[in-house]
Amino acid sequence: MHRLPATPDLDEVRGLFLRRHPHPFACEFAANQPPGDLLLDVADVPGPTTLLRGGTSDANIATAARLTVRYGKARNCSSARVAVRRANTDERSEVIAEPAADAEARALLIGG
Repeated sequence: MHRLPATPDLDEVRGLFLRRHPHPFACEFAANQPPGDLLLDVADVPGPTTLLRGGTSDANIATAARLTVRYGKARNCSSARVAVRRANTDERSEVIAEPAADAEARALLIGG
């Protein structure tokens, strides 16, 4: 799991966590999040579940979606559909995102 700090590209975010490997924890993980948190998954291919906690602006969702695509099986595609769910609600949407560039991912990674 990678945790990303608040930066100019992720304003008011208290945490961005990516879980790369499929795990039974995903359902439990989703069920235990506050309703303000967002969960992101690449829609059509295997990939990480990403938790966006804190600032859920369109810009932050776009950054989280690009990172989700980068660390999933769609990383070599020009773009991918990313499902965005508000934790513990029925609110769902989708965004189209290209994979994050190496420089963007490196700038946000802690302890990598």
